[in-house]
Formats: sequence, structure tokens, C-alpha cells
Amino acid sequence: MLQNDVERVQTQSRWSLALRGIVGILIGVIIITRPLQSVQALALVLAVWALIEGVATTFAGIGLRSVVGHWWILVLGGVASVAIGVLDLAYAPGLTLKLLVILTRWWLIISGVAGIYLAFKELAAGLPWGWTMAWSLLALMAGVATFVNPGQSLLALMRVLAVFGILGGLFRLALAVQGPYSHADMQRVTRHPLRM
Repeated sequence: MLQNDVERVQTQSRWSLALRGIVGILIGVIIITRPLQSVQALALVLAVWALIEGVATTFAGIGLRSVVGHWWILVLGGVASVAIGVLDLAYAPGLTLKLLVILTRWWLIISGVAGIYLAFKELAAGLPWGWTMAWSLLALMAGVATFVNPGQSLLALMRVLAVFGILGGLFRLALAVQGPYSHADMQRVTRHPLRM
């Protein structure tokens, strides 16, 4: 039973990582090659991105509940991402640059902090944690970059998001190809569920 749960989570995780990686890269490339002309267009792109991230992360967390005890942190991060996506959509027609920057910075910071926490949990469990930590630090740095210069322009925010989308997408694609966990890791999890 637990072996089936771990294999199911592994398969879902790869597809989720690959999808989120591709979406991140595409959005990053679109931002670089076709700079958006208005805050409303950027808000729509961010809203869709946050919603995809949030839904995928929430489902990943729920899928992990039978395998790991810290599944709730993924659900919490996913729900926060969905909430930010919904706020972006709700205020999109009249969304100001200031609100867009605030929502984006919190999305990146919450995602980064939650990911760093998960990376330390993976490390403590003897699981591969490097990709999780790398993506999380990238998200946190991108969020902090929006705090460093609060009066930044739309163009500066777009550059931060483009770099985050492309690098974060590449990290996720690499992890999807490599697989979040090796066969030995899966065997260890089935013998000793990660109740952290």
C-alpha cells in the first residue's frame, strides 16, 4: 500500500514539475521577447502563473499526506499562491503597479520560505534536497529583489520575473528528468515513512 502511494507520488511529482518548469520558462521567455505593454497584461500573466503553481503545489501536498508528515506546508504554500493569483485576477482591471509588486513579492517570498523549510526536511530525512533548496533560494532572492528597490519600475519587475521564470523552470525540468527521488530513496521511504 505505502509502496503504491510512493510510486504514485513520484509519477505525479515528475509531471507536475515538468509542467511548472515549462510554464515558468515560457512566461520568462515571453516577458523577455515581448515586453508587456500594461500592468493589466502583466497582472493576468502573474495570476495564471500563480494559479498553476498553487494548484500543482496544493495537489502535490495532498498527495504526499500518506507519505510525509510535513505535507501541510506544501498545501499552505499552494493555497497562498492560489490566493495571490485570485487577488491578481480580481483586481486586474484596475490593478496598480504598487499592488502588483506587493502581491508578487509576497508570492515569491512565501514560496521561497516554504521551499527552504521543505529542503531542510528532505536533508534531515536523508533525501536529495539540492534542487528544492536551489529553486527556493531563487524564489526568495527574487522576492527580496522587489523589496530592495520598492520604487522599481514595471520593467525592473518584469526582468526579475523573467529570470526567475527561466531559471526556476530549468531547475524544475532538471528535477523532473532526474526524478525527485531515486529508487533507493523510495525504498527508504516505504520502510520508514517521513513523519516529520
